[in-house]
Amino acid sequence: GENASVSTNGGDVEIKNVAKGISVRTYGGDIRIGDIGGNSDLTTYGGDVITGFIKGNLKMETYGCNLILKGADGTAAGKTNGGDIDLGKVNGSVDVKTLSGSVIVELNPAPNSESKISTNYGMVELIVPQTAKTIIEAKIHVQGYWKEDKENYSIDSDYKEKSMSYDEKKKNIVGVYELNGGGSKIFVKNVNDNISISKTRKTTKEK
Repeated sequence: GENASVSTNGGDVEIKNVAKGISVRTYGGDIRIGDIGGNSDLTTYGGDVITGFIKGNLKMETYGCNLILKGADGTAAGKTNGGDIDLGKVNGSVDVKTLSGSVIVELNPAPNSESKISTNYGMVELIVPQTAKTIIEAKIHVQGYWKEDKENYSIDSDYKEKSMSYDEKKKNIVGVYELNGGGSKIFVKNVNDNISISKTRKTTKEK
């Protein structure tokens, strides 16, 4: 059968669990959904998007609040113009971007997948299991006076870097990490803040 569809001009959308996929669009309010059993598209023009576990691909978008996902088997894509992103255990790949906010992603990358994580203002915490076969490229762009400001930001990792470079011309700090011979790719990018790559989650989960 077809996926369910919900649209509202303003107000919160709250749904417990959905057996199949769902498409939700609201012009002002939060979207809160429990577990979802298929590919889904969730958009709000002003509010948080908060979901349980997704079996399938998920697209989330808000124009100025937070994106919070408990977990997913598939691809999780998310975009916010000003809010935090918190993705719990994703088995697959991610493509997330916030213009201003912190990003936390727990990712077990699918073979040969490509993931992108970026924020223009905020820290990034990437949690990847020791068994993952992946290459991680983490990049901090330094805006300001390079010689002094580059000392203020760092890439901290539980994994040993393959390389760490300081590109004065482009004002980038770039760390490359190869786990178990590689196989998938994860690109992490932020501006004037720290990046953490860890085996287990360090930051408390948002509710």
